[in-house]
This record gives sequence, C-alpha cells and structure tokens, in this order.
Amino acid sequence: MIGRAQIARTTALPQRSGRPRPPEPPGAGRSDSLGEAPLDTALTEGPDLMPMPKKRRNRRPDIRLWSITEEGLDTPVDPVFWEATEDGGVDCGLCYRNCRLEDGQTGPCGYRTNDGGVLALKGHGVVSCVVRQIRGFGPDPFLTYKPGATSVFLGGTRCTARCTFCMSADIVWRPERLEWVPTPNHVMGGDSSWYGVAAYMHPIDAVGAARKKGAKQILFGINEPTLSFEWTYDVARLAKAEGIDVCVETNGFTAPEAIRRLAPYVDAVDVGVKGSADPEFYRRWMKSEGAVPSVLESLKTWRDAGVHLIVGDLIAPPHMQDEATFEEAATRFYAYLAEHVGPLTPVLTTHIAEPGPTLPDGSNGRMLVKPRGDAAAEAAYVDRLAWALQLGKAAGLPYATARKRLARCSPATRAGSRCWSSRSGVARACRSPGCPTRCNASCPLRSVRGGP
Repeated sequence: MIGRAQIARTTALPQRSGRPRPPEPPGAGRSDSLGEAPLDTALTEGPDLMPMPKKRRNRRPDIRLWSITEEGLDTPVDPVFWEATEDGGVDCGLCYRNCRLEDGQTGPCGYRTNDGGVLALKGHGVVSCVVRQIRGFGPDPFLTYKPGATSVFLGGTRCTARCTFCMSADIVWRPERLEWVPTPNHVMGGDSSWYGVAAYMHPIDAVGAARKKGAKQILFGINEPTLSFEWTYDVARLAKAEGIDVCVETNGFTAPEAIRRLAPYVDAVDVGVKGSADPEFYRRWMKSEGAVPSVLESLKTWRDAGVHLIVGDLIAPPHMQDEATFEEAATRFYAYLAEHVGPLTPVLTTHIAEPGPTLPDGSNGRMLVKPRGDAAAEAAYVDRLAWALQLGKAAGLPYATARKRLARCSPATRAGSRCWSSRSGVARACRSPGCPTRCNASCPLRSVRGGP
C-alpha cells in the first residue's frame, strides 16, 4: 500500500478521470469500527472507509480513500445527478444547462464528461487555493455570518458559468497551466497559504487542514463549488462531523435537487448574482443564456433549506450595461428579492474588478472600466454603485449594503450624477462637477456600508 511519503510524486501521476469504481459486494471494503486513525491522513494503509477517532462520538461519513496504481492516482468517486441514455449518451442534470453528452464529449463546464456511456469527472479532488482568512472584513461577502471567525478558503477549477470578466480565469479555465505542488501539506506550514497552484487534496485532508489552522469555518469559492459536487459534498459532511461551519460561494446555476442534497451540511451561502439578474447581461457577458430563472429559483431553494442566505449583486459597469437597462434590472431584481425571498435578506452590492488576484499593494482588484484607469469612468461607476444601494433600500431591503468601501466624492464626478445626502435622505442631482453636497456629510460615495 502506498504511504503518504510517496505521494510527493503526485505531480508526475495522471489521474483516472474520477471514473466510478465498479460495484462492490455488500459490505466490501467497509468498516463500522472506531479506530485511532488521524483525521488528516487520507492516503495511508487501511480500509476504504476511514474510521473515526474514538474521542468523537459522531459517526464519520463514508469517504473512499485514494490510491496510486500503475495507471496513476486513483480517485474513486460515484458521480451524481446524471442518467445514461440508450444510445450511449449521458444526460447531466447538475446545473440548469441539462447537457446531453455523447461518448467522449465534455460539457461546457470542462469538468463533467461522457467516458464510455458513464459520467466521469475531470480533475476530481484538484484544488487551486488554500488560504487561511479572517471572515467578515474588507471585500468578504460573509459580513453577516459570524464575522471575525477564522476560516480556510478552498478553491478548485472549472465553472458552470463562462464569465468574460472572471477574476480567476487563469485558474478556472486554464488549470493545465497551473504549477503542481507535491501535496498541500508540503506548503501549508504555520500560517502560510497558497493560491494559483494545483494539487490533489482528499476531503479528509481538507478538513484536517482546517483543524491544523484552528479554523472554525471552511469556505468554498474561486470556481463554482457545486460543479465539483461530489468532492464538496464529502468535505462538507466531514466538516460538519467535526463541528466546523461550511460556507459556500455559488453562482446559482445549480439544480434545486443538488442544492437540497448539499444544504443540510451548509451553514451560510453567498449567491453571486451578476448584472442585477439582467438576462441580456447573462447572455452577452457570461455566455449563459437562460440562466436567470435558475438563479432566482436557487435563492428560494437555499432559503427554504434553512441556510443563512446572502445575495451578492455584481453591478455592471457602464460599458457593459447602459443606464436605463441597469435601473430597470436593479429595480426589478430588488423588488423580487423583497417579495419572494424576504425583505430582511442581506444584499451586498459590489463592483466588477479587473481579472487577477487582489495584491497587497493594491495593484490589482480595481474597478473594471473602459478606458482602463480613466478617472471619469471610475467616477461614473462609483455613482452607479451608490445608486444601486439606494434602489435596494427603496425596494424594501433595509440590509442592502456595499460589499466594498466606495471611493470618496471627487472632482471627476460628472454633473447631474445622483448622490445621497445625509441631510435629506433622498437621491438628488449634483449641483456641480465637484462634491454634490459640499457639506462633508456621509454619503454612499465614500461610506463603508451605505451611509449612517
């Protein structure tokens, strides 16, 4: 049997595409006994099921172990939410696209594929990001769920959307370019973290990493976590057995059946809506025509499942969405939230950032505008963000807030733009290209959470 010390050769090992393991006889490879096996050991000698330490009473979920074979790293998995067709095809039902895949064909997600009439997973167990974070600060969407908690942020590859403005495009859509590391533990000493490299990580190792970091939460993000449903589901189940909270960032494309299956192991979810749920924005800029009804339905599904729901609205910049379309889409979307999801739903409006990670020196992560870096374009975008916040509040969403500190009023602010005055509490027009109020009062153009 292969020990952990030998798994350092993972970088040179092909993966067996996450193909399902052949059916086993009843009881084969299973053990219900309790043992002393450590939580963070997923590639050691033992049965297919990792026994739970004696000190814990909750039964650990049945999680298969991985092994190294002559063909490469074997990551046995049973893909879910698919059906075989009589002609050798595969109907995938994980997301709203409901793809029909012929033999050898891979879906637009780049992850789920038809391998001989059986659904297989390309890159099962591959992670691209492991970061230790403190939740609830800066651009973190989970402002309303246990802010200040320590978490481990896990990211993968591939996505069910095709956003042309994806901040993590190099990771999500070009994972073959990522540098491979031997094993996550090899680069996770102390408080270190890593981003933008690739490694195989067993669900047991993921939860073990969180425990080693003293984390109270595991957060799934970067790509679409529900695309790698089988891996995310196993990590979430193990985390809950260990008393660790689970948070998920998702685009809302996931089928209701998959949401309901995952929801019992999720504590908080941030559904990232784009362009105020404007269908044309989804078609043109996300290559996801027809996704909006699924996104709106997912909001109610997560809410009905009892998960703490946070709705993010990624406001489109002016060059992606004209002013009239923005106001119409935002007004309609916020009214829908107030009526069908709940008026007390936390809504976080935020800007679209330039692709790439936000660097400590602030050299990236700035607003995506055209022309790039143009002060007037940025001022117009800030103006729109502030107005979106007020549209949300006017629709009856008192907990609408800005996800990121908005820029201070500047001389570049165009005449006629809207601004909220703390004196009157209503939107009104600027009186000059400079500060709209000239009173140094708090306003959304420079407040952290939308004014006093």
